[in-house]
Amino acid sequence: SWVLGTVPPDIAGVKIRYIDTGKGAEAIVLLHGGTSRLESWVTTGVIDNLAKDFRVIAFDARGHGKSDSPREPSAYGRQQALDVVRILDALKISKAHIIGFSLGSSTVAQLLTLHPERFLTGVQVAGAGRSPEEANDPRIETEASEIARDCVSRSRLMRQAPAGMKPTEEDIQKRIAACRADPTFDQLATAASLRGYRDQAVTAEQMAAVKVPTLGIVGTLD
Repeated sequence: SWVLGTVPPDIAGVKIRYIDTGKGAEAIVLLHGGTSRLESWVTTGVIDNLAKDFRVIAFDARGHGKSDSPREPSAYGRQQALDVVRILDALKISKAHIIGFSLGSSTVAQLLTLHPERFLTGVQVAGAGRSPEEANDPRIETEASEIARDCVSRSRLMRQAPAGMKPTEEDIQKRIAACRADPTFDQLATAASLRGYRDQAVTAEQMAAVKVPTLGIVGTLD
């Protein structure tokens, strides 16, 4: 059975929606990708599979799904990582495995440098730590502005598409329409989340100092 609840607003004033399931002795925390939500782990069967052997916690990151969506960049960045520690504290879990996909993977990197004592292992899927250069990439402001205006970032779609798979104008318009039709998507909060990237930077030295066993998974077209 699942426990569906919310972590009450902390000192940052943000409420986080989470699910808690499984009865294993060790806990796993799942961090979804940007513009997604905890259901991404449900529909793919990941939670049901892991819950056979572990206690599994998944949540909507701030600015996503049914968690609170502040619209100031200062409410994101490092605060997204610290939400994981707040959830572990609220659920009285001293240590957990941590798995992140894409944006969640960047969050894992930051968590392993900020609070390595709280994690048994780390898994980074389709993403790595955000270097200072990446965190301050001027393209981030362009993409944030496009999302705030159009709900999706045209330049990001083109930049991230694999070679030979660039979206057509029709594809982009379909994405815009679907985005605007999603009542749970707050484009201004998402833009603020992108602008908070500069507060997610981890240096090569910080990552080299991490002792938590960590697995990286990258697909051919990621």
